[in-house]
Amino acid sequence: MSVVPLVLLAACVHRDVPLETLAGACAPRDDTVVAHWEGGRLTWRDLGEDLADLGQLRLEYLAEAEGRVLEAVRTRARAALLEAEARRRGLDGVDALREALAGEIRVTDADLRSWKDEHDWSATLEGQVVDDRVETAFERFAAVDPTEVEAWVAAHAGTDPWTALVALLAERLGVTPEDVAALRVAEPGLDEPAARLRLVQEEAGRRAAIVAEDAVTEGEIAAYLEEHPEHGDEGIRLRIRDERAGERLAVLADRLWVEAHARVAVALPEPPRVEVEDDGGPAWGPHEADVTIVVFSDFQCPFCARLHGTLQDLRARYGDRIRIVFRDAPLEFHARALPAALAAHCADVQGRYDAVQDLLFAHQDALEDVDLERYAARADLDVPAWRACLADPGSRAEIDRDLEAMERVGVTGVPTAFVNGVEVSGARPIETFIGIIERDLAR
Repeated sequence: MSVVPLVLLAACVHRDVPLETLAGACAPRDDTVVAHWEGGRLTWRDLGEDLADLGQLRLEYLAEAEGRVLEAVRTRARAALLEAEARRRGLDGVDALREALAGEIRVTDADLRSWKDEHDWSATLEGQVVDDRVETAFERFAAVDPTEVEAWVAAHAGTDPWTALVALLAERLGVTPEDVAALRVAEPGLDEPAARLRLVQEEAGRRAAIVAEDAVTEGEIAAYLEEHPEHGDEGIRLRIRDERAGERLAVLADRLWVEAHARVAVALPEPPRVEVEDDGGPAWGPHEADVTIVVFSDFQCPFCARLHGTLQDLRARYGDRIRIVFRDAPLEFHARALPAALAAHCADVQGRYDAVQDLLFAHQDALEDVDLERYAARADLDVPAWRACLADPGSRAEIDRDLEAMERVGVTGVPTAFVNGVEVSGARPIETFIGIIERDLAR
């Protein structure tokens, strides 16, 4: 057994707050305690509608965990290939191999000029000189030795080291007790330490601005480069060489991977899957499609309308490789959701479900009876036959069967889709669906 499934399997034995189960190796039991206190407790079942969000989080956590595991596997495998290559060349490890590659690189004057232009090195160097100038000024005017802080604390009983430091900085920067008192009069909400700190910061900023405003001279740049040779031309050449050595090492790792016919072979945990019926109702795509998406939706739900656009994009992307099945889940607090669902069902009886479905999602603010009849006419339905279908008790029974199926699989909110049984709650981005679909198509 690989490491990841083993870890996740071990996580499933915990009973209290089993957040590890969100990785998808096991689903949380309804009676599992997620919080408890004297005289009471909370279980997964008590979370109600939030469980739909948790189901989606479980899927996202699994995808993130898989991505990190696969990247770690690739990185370690490539490192092992490079180690083997280093030994083949008689070198002591990957670092030595990198150095050997770096030794083959020659950085020309043109390379140096190009790098400086790309990094706006003249302005960057001047900025570093100014920063160094400001830092030097503060070391001269405001440096505080730890022994001074200790002495201040000893001389002022009850003073903490931070207050002592600010007081010493105030002395260095010329912030007087009178200045502190004046600020407290202007801003009564400030206590003495806060007022002193404010004035210290303001004076420090004023002095920094004064020190920084003078133009940088060539002498300053020369002195700075003498103290920091890593920023000089030779230092930059070494930096360029190191960057290119890293790029060559990556290219070599890619070549070794191909030549060794390497591939990732990790048994990652499967996401939880639920068996959801394809009841033969309205659908896009053939029954024999490799991937079936069953969608529970409500025509008065704005998030369902958003998901409808995503499903259209998936249909355009995958064609007959996927099948999308639509099941009605009109929520009780959406007064016009049930009439809209009946209108779509009766359009499906006449083979015009798609046209009416699009109109209903496009006009969610207009779903009264007169609106629904107008949509039926626009969709070229036989309107009298459509009205008769609406009045038929069998039409309502079809909607009820969808609601019963929704309850059986534990759906508590819409939209909810099941991609080959993997639950996707809410109007998730298309990338969420593509990840599951591609994984199943690759089987």
